[in-house]
Amino acid sequence: MSSSVRQARYVAANPTAADGWRLERLTAPSRLFGANGLRTGPDGRVYVAQVTGSQISALDPGTGRLDTVSPKGGDIIAPDDVAFDPSGNLYATEVMDGRVSIARTQRPDPRAARRPALRQRNHRARGSAVHR
Repeated sequence: MSSSVRQARYVAANPTAADGWRLERLTAPSRLFGANGLRTGPDGRVYVAQVTGSQISALDPGTGRLDTVSPKGGDIIAPDDVAFDPSGNLYATEVMDGRVSIARTQRPDPRAARRPALRQRNHRARGSAVHR
């Protein structure tokens, strides 16, 4: 799934201002929601963990295209940071659930796309790094 520059998560149909006030958009709506951890992936895109938006997006710096790789409501909840191992698998720390999950890039069974890497409660699952 991808989003355009003009898309926003919440859109008011006809917003109005109270008497004596004016309503004016100064910037385009953000395409990211609580962006926190950033990491360049093996494909050259910049992966963005969005803890308050509960999703992971991938930004192509050449085109500006933004794809959602782990959507809100998916298996990875409130991702705080991301990292990649030498095989290209994505690891995400989930600060609200206190766990680390893995999104495998090489998987024989599509149903095994995402699963917790560490099931135990890790009360401080925040930043992540992979040692090569």
